[in-house]
Amino acid sequence: MTKRRISLLILWLISLFPVSRAFAQGEPRPWWDDFPLIAEVWSRELPPHLVGGANVVLSAGQLNPGFGTYGQIVHGDPFLVPAFQSVGVRTLGYWEAFGTASCFVGELGARQDAFDYIPLVAHNWNWWNYSGGPIVWVGPQSFFDDEEYARPYTRNHPRYSGPPMTYPDGRVASGYTGDPKDPRTSRVLDAASSKNVLGILVPQPVEPVAVDPNTGLPKMPLDGLLLIDGRYTGNMGFPKDAACPAWIGYQRASSLMAADAGLNGITADNFSAFDGLGSPPVMGAFGEWSVATFRSFLSERFPADTLKAWGIPDLGTFDIRTALRKQVVDWGGNDKDFDDARWVDARWLDYPLWQAYLIHKRQSGTKALTEWYEATKSAAEQAGVHDFVVQGNDIPFYSLGWVRGNLDQVATEMTSEWAVAAGSRGITLPPRGRFAPVFKLAREHARSRFVTARMHIPAEHQGRAGVADALYYEMLATHALPIYLENTVTEAGTPEQQGAFFRFVRSIKDRYGDRMPVADVGVYYSSSSVLAFTTPGGFVDLERQPHQFAHWGWGTALTELHQQYVAIPEWKLTPQRLSGLRVLIVPDSDVFDLADVQNVVEPWVRRGGLLVVTGKSGIRRGESGNFAVNSDGSSFKSVTGVADPSQAPSRRLQSLGEGRVLYIRDNIGMSYYLDDKRENLSLFSDALRELLDEKRPLLVQADTVPRTVGLTLYEWPEARRLFIDLNNTDLDLVTDVVNQAPGSSFTVAAPRWLLGRSIRVTPVSPDVPPTVSATMGDRIRVTIGSFQRYTGIIFEDAGPLPRKRRVRRPLRTILSLPTLTPFHR
Repeated sequence: MTKRRISLLILWLISLFPVSRAFAQGEPRPWWDDFPLIAEVWSRELPPHLVGGANVVLSAGQLNPGFGTYGQIVHGDPFLVPAFQSVGVRTLGYWEAFGTASCFVGELGARQDAFDYIPLVAHNWNWWNYSGGPIVWVGPQSFFDDEEYARPYTRNHPRYSGPPMTYPDGRVASGYTGDPKDPRTSRVLDAASSKNVLGILVPQPVEPVAVDPNTGLPKMPLDGLLLIDGRYTGNMGFPKDAACPAWIGYQRASSLMAADAGLNGITADNFSAFDGLGSPPVMGAFGEWSVATFRSFLSERFPADTLKAWGIPDLGTFDIRTALRKQVVDWGGNDKDFDDARWVDARWLDYPLWQAYLIHKRQSGTKALTEWYEATKSAAEQAGVHDFVVQGNDIPFYSLGWVRGNLDQVATEMTSEWAVAAGSRGITLPPRGRFAPVFKLAREHARSRFVTARMHIPAEHQGRAGVADALYYEMLATHALPIYLENTVTEAGTPEQQGAFFRFVRSIKDRYGDRMPVADVGVYYSSSSVLAFTTPGGFVDLERQPHQFAHWGWGTALTELHQQYVAIPEWKLTPQRLSGLRVLIVPDSDVFDLADVQNVVEPWVRRGGLLVVTGKSGIRRGESGNFAVNSDGSSFKSVTGVADPSQAPSRRLQSLGEGRVLYIRDNIGMSYYLDDKRENLSLFSDALRELLDEKRPLLVQADTVPRTVGLTLYEWPEARRLFIDLNNTDLDLVTDVVNQAPGSSFTVAAPRWLLGRSIRVTPVSPDVPPTVSATMGDRIRVTIGSFQRYTGIIFEDAGPLPRKRRVRRPLRTILSLPTLTPFHR
């Protein structure tokens, strides 16, 4: 057999189960990776419509949005956790990673024998209960400054202790520079917080105290409250500087306290570039620790001659804030006006000091999140909780490469409207918008095979059943699960509908078991390309983000073409990850290191891989090259034959070893994402057809399946089960009706462990299941009848085929067996 045929045979065998092989086998999955159905509930029992559905609650058993361990104990409900545990429901707490640390006003009560702390009689959120007692501001300064009223729940606690807060020069940050009744004068918060480019700490958000529900006015007297912008303020958020190491010791104490209280995990808000980088950076990327550690970063990375050329004769006195402000002034701008157009000038993309600062912020942010995660997990282990989960928010809409697997599970907020990574148009609702690409990318940031999400819906579609049907079952088909939000109108569907969805998932989860997604196409995600598109004032163009929108566009097109793809973030681009793929798409990834082309991509292509490269991919170097423009041309020139994208032909196809490379000059991914009519789907199918050149087809051939039907493959090899999930996004937004999906046929490559076996085929559905038939062979031909919302087709090994005298029967048609009881809305 020739070397070419051997290579093709190996690729064919691997492609039968590409993605599942990348995950650890044989280890029992933790509870949080077994279809977690989460409800945000603030009472001590599940609402009736969630009984039998939700198996996890996000509650007030304990929570800590950065307001110190004293705030954690006074806000906790010691009876809530055991109440839910008694009915088999696990509990999570709301935490703050590196967003804003809350600092709120409270009225101290009298010490009681039942507590080892001074309780609060009133606080910002029920200020109408104020009764005239002493007022304090509860926040992280209470912990770090060992403030008397907060004892023993300060950094000197015998079990929940932590380090002192310090400035970068080693000085202990303690006390106040002004009125101690004003937390804005706290040295703790001055040292630990992010600041704007002027070096000023600006709390965000600033919330007014709760008013008396009878009078609509704040409760008097107001001594101790702060009048800010004409409002009596009772809660302020101080943005954390992720480069400040004291936050890690604080988190260790806080999470140990949570695990001791019986929590099963925490959901961490702002597990991302918020608020350490800021949005935009000019408003909050410049804390004292970030500024100081940047000097060390420059010293370690760049020679003195380079620094002098950048205008830094003396690193000891250098301040990045001063340098950036000077540049704005040199360009004719007002450095004190954050709305000045110079702050978002495209020239920042080639300003080396700014690019270096972005890279420093990314690396220090990743380090901080990793240490925060490890501190949380080790504290839980210390408390004897071995399956404690850490979930993270803001992924992938503002992760920017900060999160690189240092997380158990994504628990994010999703919206179809304005988002940093989606522009003002947003992802949009079905039938135009697709959330599957967003969830697939989010999943790659954490360990779990599931993503959980709060789905925030435009006002005109809130509470509508059809919208919820289209979204929820697209989520289930993509291994994403909605989080139920109690007492809110921002979500899709009705509470009863959410409960029915949860119960349907619980009815099928054991049969779905340890299944994993299967894919033979990879879409590269370059967080560095997104980061390098950032100026001090935000993205150069929020409405046209070349790489991010290209990734969404390709993901949407592949979803509508029913091709099985996986997102490949830059930190996962390895020979092992590519080994199971037939096609890799690099969509307008400006930043792409030459080393990754030479060591990973080109060898894979030469062994038979099929590569698509679009637009300006590879024109910039990676972090090690400071995002600088490649002086020798695109890093992909050795595989595409294109050094200068501006001089390239519209398309160029060439062979390379056993593989093929297609270069496309235009950013068709971004164009497709921005096209409301989605008229150019054929550009993507033509590109795949040209690459394949009539060779063995991809995993799925589904030309007659409507683009509004999602089709996703999963495998559970240990149980010898293949799964095909079909979800219907044909939503009429005017009538709020999901139109019936027509019957269709398609073929799927059969996994080798099902070949020659007797197969049982079972459809499951929340509605009356459709008729399904399958013809077995090297490719399985599936015919499915019309269905409403969702159908999961399970192929199970029913044993070896019986021996017969006539052995030459290459095909075998199987009808579906009786199904589970359908769940109706």
